[in-house]
Amino acid sequence: MLNTLLEKSAKVMSGATCPTNHLCSYDFDATAEDISSLYPHYCKYPVVEGQKFSFKAQANQESVFFAAYSKALITQIKDLNNGVIQTLEGEKSISPTGIVAFENELNVLPLRPLTNLPEANTGILIESGVYGVLSDGTYLMIGCGFATNQSINELDDTIWGNAIVVKVAHVSTSGTLDFFQKLYAINETSLELQRIGIYINQNTKQIGFVLNGVDLGYLYNFNNLLQSAFFVSTSMVSQLVNDIGSEFSTEVITDHSRIKLEYPAGTTDICGNLIL
Repeated sequence: MLNTLLEKSAKVMSGATCPTNHLCSYDFDATAEDISSLYPHYCKYPVVEGQKFSFKAQANQESVFFAAYSKALITQIKDLNNGVIQTLEGEKSISPTGIVAFENELNVLPLRPLTNLPEANTGILIESGVYGVLSDGTYLMIGCGFATNQSINELDDTIWGNAIVVKVAHVSTSGTLDFFQKLYAINETSLELQRIGIYINQNTKQIGFVLNGVDLGYLYNFNNLLQSAFFVSTSMVSQLVNDIGSEFSTEVITDHSRIKLEYPAGTTDICGNLIL
């Protein structure tokens, strides 16, 4: 869903530099009215606590979509659509050298096991990610999250389950140039809190992932420097059967003091604060 959202909104961004050694935060301050004025089918998350978003799954006849944006991002999308601006610039400037990291913590368990193959377009999808402006004018979407009802076996598409998803999309204003996605199956015995780390190496132009303390290594290469970035979180709930009443949450973690996973030596948060 982030990839679809990117095709609609990867046309925007606005710039501000976070001072080093200060709290490294991102302001998801768009109101419900702001979000619906741009995307009528999206609602603001029912519970927003800083950079953490929660909702309770309910039985739905139709899909329900939640989103978290900044006001600045909403404004720039509208300005771009109206021809007021022509280029994108992220709200967070990214250092041209070194490695930067952020994390996403998901509360998605315990989950009930599937009893039969799901119908298409049903279940829960939660994704948070960073959209970055590259030096050549194209864009990089780096996302991670959780999805139910996924085909989790590359050799047997009849095996379905729940999964942590990591993905990268390289896009331009004319469409998607390249797309990478990998699923990691989880079940009712997995950790209740799933933590995903993303680290971006500007020196080697590579993107790596860490899942619950396990370094998955560099999974994606890009060709141009990441100059700036903004964050978006989206979720979908559709025609649930198994997980009605369960509470789900996702938190975007950007400050070095709250980043828990291990990264290569010298890695900083997106504001330049060293991760110890």
